[in-house]
Amino acid sequence: MTLSLPLPQPIVPSAYYGLARSFAMLLLLVASLVQNSLAQQLQLVRNYTGQGFFDPWNFKTGNDAHDLTGGLGNNGNVNFTDQAFAQQQNLTSVNAAGNVVIKVDDFTSAQPNGTYGRNTVLMYSKDTITAGSLVIMDAVHIPFGGQVNETGSLISTDCFTNATSQPNNEGCVIADSDLSYGSKFAQSGGGAFAILWDEEGIRMWFFTRSAVPSDMATASPNPSGWGTPTAFWPQSSCNTAQFFGPQTLILETNVCGNFAVDVFSQTCSSQGQCTDLVVVPTNYVDAYWEIKYIAVFSNSSSGASSVSSASATTSSTGTSATGGAGATGGTSTVKPWTLLSPAIMGGIIGYFMLQL
Repeated sequence: MTLSLPLPQPIVPSAYYGLARSFAMLLLLVASLVQNSLAQQLQLVRNYTGQGFFDPWNFKTGNDAHDLTGGLGNNGNVNFTDQAFAQQQNLTSVNAAGNVVIKVDDFTSAQPNGTYGRNTVLMYSKDTITAGSLVIMDAVHIPFGGQVNETGSLISTDCFTNATSQPNNEGCVIADSDLSYGSKFAQSGGGAFAILWDEEGIRMWFFTRSAVPSDMATASPNPSGWGTPTAFWPQSSCNTAQFFGPQTLILETNVCGNFAVDVFSQTCSSQGQCTDLVVVPTNYVDAYWEIKYIAVFSNSSSGASSVSSASATTSSTGTSATGGAGATGGTSTVKPWTLLSPAIMGGIIGYFMLQL
């Protein structure tokens, strides 16, 4: 007896198309579910904005001889003021647009003796940031003034702050485009910066005003939909659990100091010394932050924690006559990485960073 079996039927092209469409739809569904899951995990834990912006911060006071940990400071020609004095002098305010303004004294003149400390502000958050956090800052203006040289590329690859193969405390640095700082940042309406610290590593984004993702200012931002980050330090090559402890947000505008003095001598040598500019208040009319908001999200209860207020490292005089620590000696101990490219212009350094 002969057994006749039906021959396998070929799949016609239309069937292929149907399978392809079904597979593509399945991939889109999976991707959508993953993105929604990531967005749902991130919960808003702190929103720094408007009139209540300044309350969850400590203010460092005095000169810049020491950093927040008691180590050697940047030796900037500054006098960090307390919160009350900063508000009285209009160094901190909220403008008509509801944006927070943090500025350097741009109205006091002084004698050119190299030791004058210009009034400014250094704020550090009472909350700490840990793994599992997303930090977003939307700003209209960042401190600037003078000239800047920036390459828009990988600057250094060694993340250790005391690496012997590079300048002290440089760390691993990636410089973004000139739209992320200075006059071009302000002229284009500012933009938004974000940093995501999760189990895959540390990612950083910068978006010009016209490119800010629509979900960034919502209660459910979704970094997985923001495209390729500006910088990425993967967990596989940088064990954040080993090298990073709870972090502190810092908002600071410094004047001259170790790092800026070196850069100033290279880029603005025709203008004399950096300290020569400190005594002229009009040099600092653009030395201010205008911030829409800073938002901190966490995917777990450990992502951001509230800590008790720390006391200021030095006592405040509330005047500019005491002067800074000058521009001699010392080494910067700012660490370990910076959220924004430092705005190094005319001896002004604007920082928004996380610090160990």
